[in-house]
Amino acid sequence: MEELHQEALNVFGDTRPDISDRIAGVISSNPFILVMSIIIIAWITFNALAGILRFDLYPFVLLNLTLGLMSAYTGPFVMMSQNKTERKDRKLAEYGVQVNRTTETKAEEILAVLHSNLEHSEETRHDIELIYESLRGIHTELNAINHPKRTHHV
Repeated sequence: MEELHQEALNVFGDTRPDISDRIAGVISSNPFILVMSIIIIAWITFNALAGILRFDLYPFVLLNLTLGLMSAYTGPFVMMSQNKTERKDRKLAEYGVQVNRTTETKAEEILAVLHSNLEHSEETRHDIELIYESLRGIHTELNAINHPKRTHHV
């Protein structure tokens, strides 16, 4: 059981998120999606209404390029984070199977001991009943000796 505990520490000992976990956590958060939506709406609105100051004309090629680059760089980080999570989940499942097997083995051992104790208890109960019956017989004989029946002569 100690080996299983040590293995669990090895699997889950380093719970610090790495860079891929942090990036995946940020880009999958509601605040990030909200901020990105505001930026995109502001970008499109500014470039549609700004007149001479606009820098990205319709069909917003620069916006598409920026979003494509963001996807190209964030996608691998999300995949790395998912792969790390998958490895941890697989190890957790393997650890769970090992714990279940060990628990089952221990439960079977305990069940065998309980069954053996039950058999011994039944044997002991039977022996006690025999001793009790013997003592009742001895008690009856001693009462007969100590208190003989008296006959009345008329």
